[in-house]
Amino acid sequence: MADNLLATKLHIPPLRKGFVARPRLVEKCCSGVEPGAQPSQKHTLISAPAGFGKTTILLEWLQQSDLPIAWLSLDEGDNDLDRFFTYLVAALQKIDEGSCQSVLGLLQTPQEIHFQSLVTALINDIPSDPFVLVLDDFHHLNNKFIYQAIDYLLKNQPPQMHLIISTRRDPPLSFAKLRAQGQMTELRAADLRFVREESGEFLNGMMGLDLSAADIDILHTRTEGWVAGLQLASISLASYSDPTQRTTFIQEFAGDNRHIMDYLMNEVLSRQSEEVREFLLHTAFLERFCGPLCDAVVYDSEGRGASQTILEDIEMANLFIVPLDHRRQWYRYHHLFADLLRHRLRKSPDAEETIRILRLRTSEWFEREGLLDEAVQYALVAEDFERAAFLIEPVVIDLISQSRLSTVKNWLAKLPGELISKQPWFSISFSWASLLSGKMLDAEQHLQNVEAHLSHISPQTSEDDNRIRGHIITIRAFIARWKGDLQHSMELSQEASTLLGRDNDLAGCGLALNFGNLYKAMGDHVSSLSHYQEAFKIGQLRGVYYPALMALSNIADIQHRLGHLQQTVEICRQAIQFGTKWGGGQSLPATGLVFLVLGRVYFEWNDLEEALTHFKRGVELGKLGGETFIVLIGTTALVRLNLSQGDIPEASRLFERAQKIRSEAHREQESGEMADLQARIWLAQENMDAAARWASTLIQNLEGELDYQRYEEHLSLARVLIGLGKPDEALMLLERLLVSAEEHKRMGEVIVILAIQALALQAQGNDDQAVRVITRSLSLAEPEGYIRTFVDEGLAMARLLYEILSRGRQQEYVRNLLAAFHTLEAAEPASQEHLKHGSITIEALSERELEVLRLIADGFSNQEVAQELVLALDTVKGHTRKIYGKFGVHSRTQAVAIARTLGLLPPK
Repeated sequence: MADNLLATKLHIPPLRKGFVARPRLVEKCCSGVEPGAQPSQKHTLISAPAGFGKTTILLEWLQQSDLPIAWLSLDEGDNDLDRFFTYLVAALQKIDEGSCQSVLGLLQTPQEIHFQSLVTALINDIPSDPFVLVLDDFHHLNNKFIYQAIDYLLKNQPPQMHLIISTRRDPPLSFAKLRAQGQMTELRAADLRFVREESGEFLNGMMGLDLSAADIDILHTRTEGWVAGLQLASISLASYSDPTQRTTFIQEFAGDNRHIMDYLMNEVLSRQSEEVREFLLHTAFLERFCGPLCDAVVYDSEGRGASQTILEDIEMANLFIVPLDHRRQWYRYHHLFADLLRHRLRKSPDAEETIRILRLRTSEWFEREGLLDEAVQYALVAEDFERAAFLIEPVVIDLISQSRLSTVKNWLAKLPGELISKQPWFSISFSWASLLSGKMLDAEQHLQNVEAHLSHISPQTSEDDNRIRGHIITIRAFIARWKGDLQHSMELSQEASTLLGRDNDLAGCGLALNFGNLYKAMGDHVSSLSHYQEAFKIGQLRGVYYPALMALSNIADIQHRLGHLQQTVEICRQAIQFGTKWGGGQSLPATGLVFLVLGRVYFEWNDLEEALTHFKRGVELGKLGGETFIVLIGTTALVRLNLSQGDIPEASRLFERAQKIRSEAHREQESGEMADLQARIWLAQENMDAAARWASTLIQNLEGELDYQRYEEHLSLARVLIGLGKPDEALMLLERLLVSAEEHKRMGEVIVILAIQALALQAQGNDDQAVRVITRSLSLAEPEGYIRTFVDEGLAMARLLYEILSRGRQQEYVRNLLAAFHTLEAAEPASQEHLKHGSITIEALSERELEVLRLIADGFSNQEVAQELVLALDTVKGHTRKIYGKFGVHSRTQAVAIARTLGLLPPK
C-alpha cells in the first residue's frame, strides 16, 4: 500500500521568497510550542475563509521551529477512513520511521475497523519525542467517523504531540474543554487579516506595484485585509502600465464581496493566452497534477509534452499554483483558484460532458500508471460506473483476502444497485466483507441479491456459476455454524466443496477453515487438524491472511486440547510471527485468538501474571479488529482467571459482560462454555440452590450421545453433582465423557476428567480407587506441567493430593502442586467466620482448636497436648475430632497439611 502513496501530500510546501513576515501571528500561532521542549498546549486551530494566508503563517512558523514536523495536506479523497489513516501514519513515519506499525497492521485486517481502535493504536505507537502534527486543508473532510476519530485523539492526546488544524471552516469537534483548560490556541479571520502596514508591504514590497498610500488604503479597506483579494488585485494591476488605468481600476474595485472573486478571475483569465486559459480550466478538477498527467488530460494522450512548460510559466506568473516537491514535478492549484476555475468551467458550453471526459482521461492515465485507487476514484466521480466496475471486478475478491474491506465496501457502495445486481461477484464481495465484519444479516441480504441474479440466467450451468454458488454456500455454511447448526453447516460445506473444486482463493481457504471448525466442534480433532493445516497452507500461499491466522490459532488450540502444552506454545509463537509479518510489523487483530490460547497455557502452568498479560492482549486485539468472538473468548478467560484468584465479584461482572457480548453477536456455539462458567460462579458463591435447579434441568437432556460443544458444561455438571452429594450420577456422566475423550485421544481433556472422577470417588468414600484414578491423571499431566487443572478443584483436591503424598507417590510433582494452593486466598479466622480455599468454604477453627492444631503440628501427642494446655485428655480428643470434621480428614498428617495449605500454619 505504501508504494501507492503520493509523497507530495506529505511534503511541507516551500515558503515563497519575499513573503510578508508576520511575527505577531507566528508568536500567537504556536504559543504553546516552545522550540526543543514538550508542547505546553495540545492544539492550535487556524480557521478562516479561503485566501487568508493560513498555510503561509504555518510555513513561517515552521521555518523557525526546531521541532520535528509531520505534515499532511488533505483533499476530498481522504474521506476514506483507510486512506486517511494510511496517510496519517505515513506523515508520522516521516519523523520516526518505526512508529505507528500497529495502525498499518489494523488497516490490513480483513474486517471493518472501528475508528476508535485505529486512534488507540495510533496513540500507543506515535513518536516518543516532542513533535508537531499539521493537518492542512482540514475542510476537505466530511466523514463523520474521521471527525469522531480526531475528536477521540484530542481527548486522549499524548503530551509530546501538538496538533495543528488549518481549515476554512470550523470542524465539528469538541473544542470547548480545550478552551476552558487553556490548552488551545486559535487564529481566525480577524487575526489573519493584513493590517494596513502589512497590506502596503505586500502590494509594494512583495508585488512591486509602487502604489500611493491612498491607493493602498482603498485596496486595504475594500479587501478588509483579505490576502487572496489583495493578491488577485495585484495580478490585475500588474497588467496596467498606465498609472491612470491603475487608479481607475482601484477606484472601481468595489461592490458586493460575493462578486469580487468572479470579477477578479475574469480580469486574470482574460489576460492569459487561449492555450493557458484552456489548460487552466481543463486541469482545474485535478487534486494534484504533473506534466504527463496534464498531457493526457488536456491533449488526450497525444503526448505534445507542452504541459510541463506551461506549468512552469504559470508558476512564474503567480497564478495560484503551488509546487508540491522541490523538483517542481507535482503541483496543485491554490484551493480558491481551483474553485474559481471549476466554477468557470461549469459555465462553459457542454460543461457536464467536458468534465466527464476529462475525468475519464484522468482515470485512464492512473490506470496506465498502475494506480488502481485513483483510477477507480476518477471513474466513480465521472459516473462512468461501467468503467469503475471494469476496474474493480478483477481485483475485488483479492482485495478482501488482503484485508482491504473498507476500500471494497466504499467502492461498491457507490455503484448503482442495478450494476451490482448484474455483477454477481460484487454482491459476493459485499457479502464476504459483511460476514468478516460480523454483520451476518447484511451478508445474507447480499447473498439473496446474487441468487436473484442467478435465477434469471440460463439454466445451463457454467464453471463461473458453480464458483459463485460455491462462495454463496460457503458463506452460508459459516453463518449456520455460528448459529450452532453443525449438521446444516456440514451439509453446506460439502456441497460447496463439490462446486469449488480446486478453487484456492478466499472461499477455498474459508471452506477448509470451516471444515476444521466443524470437526473440532464434533470432537474429532484429528480430522480438524488436517483441514486447519490445509486452510493455513492456502492462506499463506495466496495471501488470504484472515482465515490463515484463524487456522493456525485453531491448530494451537487443538494441540492444547490434546494435552501437548509445549507444542501449543511453539505453534502460538509461530502464529504470532506470521501475524506480525503480515501486519507490517504489528500483530493483526486475528492474532488475538493466538494470544488467548497462549494465555491458557500460562494459566495452566500457574503463571497467572503472564496469563493475564496474554488474555488482555488478546482482548485488545479483538477490540481493535472488531472481532467480537475473540473479545468474547478473552472475556471468559478473564472470568476463569478471577475465579481462580477468589475474586468472585469481578468474575461475576466479567461474566455478565461476556453474556452481553454473546447475545449481541448471536454466538450460539459458546453456550456450553457460558454454562460452565455460570456453574463455577454458583459453586464459588455457595449458591447450591441455583446450581441444583440448573443441574436438574440439564440432566433431563443427557439422553443419547453427548454434544461435544457442551463438554465444559458437562464437566461443571459433574462438579455440581458431587457438591450436591450425588457422586454416583457424576461418575456415570464422567465415564461417558472419558470414553469419548480417550477414543479421540484428547488427552488434555482426559487429565481433567480423571481429576474430577477421582474427586467423585473420594466423595463416595472409595479412597483407594480415587488414588488410582488421580495417579493416572497426574502421570499424564506431569510431563506437560499441568497445575491449575488440579488447583482449581479446591480443597477436596488438596486432600487427595496429600493422600498421594502420604503414600509416597509422585513426590516432587505433588509437592509442586500443593505449593500452588498457597497462591489461593485464605481468610484469617480471627476476622472471618469461614476459611476460603478456592470454591470451598471451611468453618473457621476456634482459638482453642488452633492451639491444639499448632501443638499437633509440632509433634505433640494427645496426652502431651493435654498437659501443655492443662486440659483433660477427652477434651483434647474432642477438639481433635472437630478439627478433622471441619477439614474433612481422618488423620493428623492430613489435618496439618490442610492447615499449611490454608495458611493457618507456616509452610513446612
